[in-house]
Amino acid sequence: MDVNRREQLVRAITGQPVSGRLWSRAHAVCTVTTRELGLDAAALSLYLEPRIQEPIVTTSSWAAHLNDLEYTLGDGPSVTAFQAERAIHLPDLAAAHRDRTGYATFAGAEELAAQFCWPVLTGDGEPIAVLNGYRRRPGPLSARQTQDSDILVMLLARALEDRDTGLPAALAAVERGQLRHYATVALAITFTAARHKLSSDDAYALLRAHAFSHGKTLRDIADAVASRRLDLGPR
Repeated sequence: MDVNRREQLVRAITGQPVSGRLWSRAHAVCTVTTRELGLDAAALSLYLEPRIQEPIVTTSSWAAHLNDLEYTLGDGPSVTAFQAERAIHLPDLAAAHRDRTGYATFAGAEELAAQFCWPVLTGDGEPIAVLNGYRRRPGPLSARQTQDSDILVMLLARALEDRDTGLPAALAAVERGQLRHYATVALAITFTAARHKLSSDDAYALLRAHAFSHGKTLRDIADAVASRRLDLGPR
């Protein structure tokens, strides 16, 4: 690792405003990552369990929309990066998916041309989050940017370990019911499975299918189910 370059990136991150609130350090890393890697936007999702993502940082509404799109479809490079525990680079989304099915079709319609995904590992080597970088133009990362991404992902893992603004504080927030997306989707899965005698996997699939067919996000549907405004029982 280039120690001097690492120190340069650390200084860039510490130069960002940090509020001391949940995820503020991670947000600072994502902001620098977007700039240094020549990205248009970035999103960071925490995986508190394999089915459920908690979007903890998005640098723009476009990134938030793309992150929600992939989560609702349950398909895409971010999902692959988490499951395979390796970085996934798609410098030309259209060329990588010439059949233009699934996520590639819908993301392309949102002007996404390139996506880069990095799993973020805990100190025990377990994946805990995925960092997504988005570009509106195709093209690979340069050799320098690729080296920087390794350093930045490591610094992001450190930020998630911060006691006051990272994962330790988030776990306490989960216990208090303050991570709304996580709590809502988990409740919707549990409620749908119990009410209609489905497995958790089938209940999750039903939520995603309904969201996709109605042009809604998974989180929107989960919120409606959890608040008893929607019943997804088999017809």
